[in-house]
Parts: sequence; C-alpha cells; structure tokens
Amino acid sequence: MTFEQYSSYFETIKITPLEEQEKPYDNPDYLDYTKLNWSRMNRWLKTGKITEELKNTLQQIYKPQHWIVITEPWCGDAAHITPFL
Repeated sequence: MTFEQYSSYFETIKITPLEEQEKPYDNPDYLDYTKLNWSRMNRWLKTGKITEELKNTLQQIYKPQHWIVITEPWCGDAAHITPFL
C-alpha cells in the first residue's frame, strides 16, 4: 500500500458512520483516535520540516531501499511519524 492509498483508507474510515465500520473502528474509542490522528497527520504534512542534518544524511544513501511500515490509522505514534517516512 502506498502512502496515498493509506491516506485514502484513513479518510474513508474517518468519514464512514460508526454503525457501518468494520473492527476495530466500530468501537467509538478507535474511531475517535482515528479522527484525532487524521488531524495530527495532516498538520505534520503541512508544517513538518526535515532538518538540514537529516537531509545531508539521507543524501549519503546510494542504494535503493524498500521500507515496510506496519501501522493502523488509530495509532497515535504513526500519525506523527508516517508523514516523514
């Protein structure tokens, strides 16, 4: 799943009524976490900045990398980290 697909999945969960949700989003707590994390993630996408030090470090990577991120939209840590990955 690409980041764009993840974002689309995330948004679908956010706008789907509780009674139509699949597990675990049929639990109001999980749905609330997801809505909060949508705001958090989008704030980072708009305002997040990568330091010059990190940019320089990343420019030193010459071999292609394939990263796999395992997360769910309800995960608060992912809301802060995924936009940067």
